[in-house]
Amino acid sequence: MSHSLRCVLLVDDDPAANFLHRLAIESSGRAENVVAVTSGAEAIQYLEACQQQSQSAQPDLLLLDLNMPGMSGWQFLDTCAKQELPLPPVVSILTTSENPDDRQRADQHPAVADFLTKFMEAADFEALLRRHALAQD
Repeated sequence: MSHSLRCVLLVDDDPAANFLHRLAIESSGRAENVVAVTSGAEAIQYLEACQQQSQSAQPDLLLLDLNMPGMSGWQFLDTCAKQELPLPPVVSILTTSENPDDRQRADQHPAVADFLTKFMEAADFEALLRRHALAQD
Protein backbone atom coordinates (compact mmCIF):
# COMPACT_ATOMS: atom_id res chain seq x y z
CA MET A 1 0.00 0.00 0.00
CA SER A 2 1.31 3.46 -0.90
CA HIS A 3 1.19 6.00 1.91
CA SER A 4 0.81 9.71 1.36
CA LEU A 5 2.21 10.90 4.68
CA ARG A 6 5.08 9.77 6.86
CA CYS A 7 3.66 11.30 10.03
CA VAL A 8 0.55 13.10 11.28
CA LEU A 9 0.79 14.97 14.60
CA LEU A 10 -2.42 15.29 16.63
CA VAL A 11 -2.43 17.97 19.33
CA ASP A 12 -5.51 17.76 21.56
CA ASP A 13 -5.91 17.67 25.32
CA ASP A 14 -8.79 15.20 24.99
CA PRO A 15 -7.45 11.62 24.80
CA ALA A 16 -10.80 10.38 23.45
CA ALA A 17 -10.63 12.88 20.57
CA ASN A 18 -7.06 11.80 19.83
CA PHE A 19 -8.18 8.17 19.85
CA LEU A 20 -11.09 8.78 17.45
CA HIS A 21 -9.00 10.92 15.12
CA ARG A 22 -6.20 8.35 15.13
CA LEU A 23 -8.74 5.69 14.11
CA ALA A 24 -10.03 7.90 11.27
CA ILE A 25 -6.52 8.57 9.99
CA GLU A 26 -5.37 4.97 10.30
CA SER A 27 -8.51 3.65 8.59
CA SER A 28 -7.75 5.88 5.59
CA GLY A 29 -4.45 4.05 5.06
CA ARG A 30 -2.84 7.38 4.13
CA ALA A 31 -0.36 7.80 7.01
CA GLU A 32 2.51 5.61 8.12
CA ASN A 33 2.58 7.04 11.64
CA VAL A 34 0.16 8.99 13.84
CA VAL A 35 1.57 10.71 16.91
CA ALA A 36 -0.85 12.11 19.49
CA VAL A 37 0.12 14.54 22.23
CA THR A 38 -2.16 16.16 24.80
CA SER A 39 -0.72 19.68 25.10
CA GLY A 40 0.91 22.44 23.15
CA ALA A 41 4.04 22.07 25.30
CA GLU A 42 4.30 18.37 24.39
CA ALA A 43 3.86 19.26 20.72
CA ILE A 44 6.70 21.79 20.93
CA GLN A 45 8.93 19.18 22.57
CA TYR A 46 8.05 16.71 19.83
CA LEU A 47 8.80 19.21 17.04
CA GLU A 48 12.09 20.18 18.72
CA ALA A 49 13.08 16.51 18.90
CA CYS A 50 12.17 16.08 15.21
CA GLN A 51 14.30 19.10 14.35
CA GLN A 52 17.29 17.42 15.99
CA GLN A 53 16.72 14.31 13.87
CA SER A 54 16.59 14.04 10.12
CA GLN A 55 14.14 15.92 7.93
CA SER A 56 12.22 12.67 7.45
CA ALA A 57 11.24 12.72 11.14
CA GLN A 58 9.19 15.91 10.68
CA PRO A 59 5.39 15.52 10.55
CA ASP A 60 3.73 16.23 7.21
CA LEU A 61 0.48 17.37 8.83
CA LEU A 62 -0.45 18.85 12.19
CA LEU A 63 -4.04 18.73 13.47
CA LEU A 64 -4.36 21.31 16.25
CA ASP A 65 -7.07 21.83 18.86
CA LEU A 66 -7.60 25.44 19.92
CA ASN A 67 -9.07 25.16 23.40
CA MET A 68 -6.51 23.44 25.59
CA PRO A 69 -5.49 24.21 29.18
CA GLY A 70 -2.06 25.66 29.79
CA MET A 71 -1.34 26.58 26.18
CA SER A 72 -4.07 27.16 23.63
CA GLY A 73 -3.62 26.28 19.98
CA TRP A 74 -3.10 29.96 19.21
CA GLN A 75 -0.42 30.21 21.92
CA PHE A 76 1.23 27.10 20.49
CA LEU A 77 1.42 28.73 17.03
CA ASP A 78 2.77 31.98 18.55
CA THR A 79 5.42 30.05 20.52
CA CYS A 80 6.53 28.16 17.42
CA ALA A 81 6.87 31.44 15.52
CA LYS A 82 8.84 33.10 18.35
CA GLN A 83 11.18 30.10 18.63
CA GLU A 84 11.43 29.84 14.83
CA LEU A 85 10.38 26.22 15.16
CA PRO A 86 9.41 24.85 11.76
CA LEU A 87 5.84 23.65 11.47
CA PRO A 88 4.63 20.90 9.17
CA PRO A 89 3.71 21.99 5.62
CA VAL A 90 0.01 21.74 6.49
CA VAL A 91 -1.41 22.89 9.82
CA SER A 92 -5.14 22.37 10.26
CA ILE A 93 -7.21 23.57 13.17
CA LEU A 94 -9.42 20.72 14.44
CA THR A 95 -11.74 22.10 17.09
CA THR A 96 -15.20 22.13 18.61
CA SER A 97 -15.18 25.93 18.49
CA GLU A 98 -18.00 27.45 16.51
CA ASN A 99 -16.78 30.95 17.29
CA PRO A 100 -16.64 32.90 14.01
CA ASP A 101 -13.65 34.84 15.40
CA ASP A 102 -11.65 31.59 15.58
CA ARG A 103 -12.49 30.75 11.97
CA GLN A 104 -11.60 34.27 10.82
CA ARG A 105 -8.35 34.20 12.77
CA ALA A 106 -7.49 30.81 11.24
CA ASP A 107 -8.25 32.14 7.75
CA GLN A 108 -5.85 35.03 8.34
CA HIS A 109 -3.09 33.12 10.13
CA PRO A 110 -0.13 32.45 7.80
CA ALA A 111 0.62 29.02 9.30
CA VAL A 112 -2.96 27.69 9.21
CA ALA A 113 -4.10 25.96 6.03
CA ASP A 114 -7.49 24.63 7.10
CA PHE A 115 -10.20 24.79 9.76
CA LEU A 116 -12.15 21.64 10.63
CA THR A 117 -14.69 20.92 13.32
CA LYS A 118 -14.58 17.83 15.48
CA PHE A 119 -15.06 14.99 15.00
CA MET A 120 -13.14 14.11 11.87
CA GLU A 121 -13.94 10.87 10.07
CA ALA A 122 -11.82 9.04 7.48
CA ALA A 123 -13.69 10.78 4.61
CA ASP A 124 -12.95 14.19 6.18
CA PHE A 125 -9.28 13.26 6.44
CA GLU A 126 -9.22 12.14 2.79
CA ALA A 127 -10.85 15.45 1.76
CA LEU A 128 -8.24 17.39 3.75
CA LEU A 129 -5.46 15.52 1.96
CA ARG A 130 -7.01 16.24 -1.45
CA ARG A 131 -7.52 19.96 -0.67
CA HIS A 132 -3.84 20.33 0.14
CA ALA A 133 -2.48 17.98 -2.53
CA LEU A 134 -1.22 15.53 0.07
CA ALA A 135 -3.11 12.53 -1.31
CA GLN A 136 -1.60 10.12 -3.79
CA ASP A 137 -3.65 7.41 -5.41
